[in-house]
Amino acid sequence: GRMQPTSRMITMVCCFLSLLVATSATKIIVVADVHGDYEHLIKTLENVGVTDDLKVPDNTLLIQLGDLADRGPYTRLCYETMRNMTLRNEGASVSEGRFVRLLGNHEVAFALVNRDDRRSGIHRKDIESFCESEILQNDPI
Repeated sequence: GRMQPTSRMITMVCCFLSLLVATSATKIIVVADVHGDYEHLIKTLENVGVTDDLKVPDNTLLIQLGDLADRGPYTRLCYETMRNMTLRNEGASVSEGRFVRLLGNHEVAFALVNRDDRRSGIHRKDIESFCESEILQNDPI
């Protein structure tokens, strides 16, 4: 379903409006609250014109507001996709298509979680999706 804007999303968008004014971007796209839904993430990226090799469209500022984790077995794929997208668009100007990735509250909790602490609030499938991966050691966000 369609996500409703939260006060956090609205605040983050307002913080980045100055980027639009100061750049040649004709479009700002905000992606928030993925929560491990890899299929929806990929469809969203396709719908906004991100290419198969994760290139952001020219004259576009794409901002990912965090909250990739929580509720799903595909959290790892979401992190890997965003990490690859960061690397693909690294150093790009807005006229070339720029990508900015921020931490959400779930990233902070996920980075601090102790796998033996059942009270952490981190979804078990999120942790399981990383158990055999080195991605958290190499890129905690």
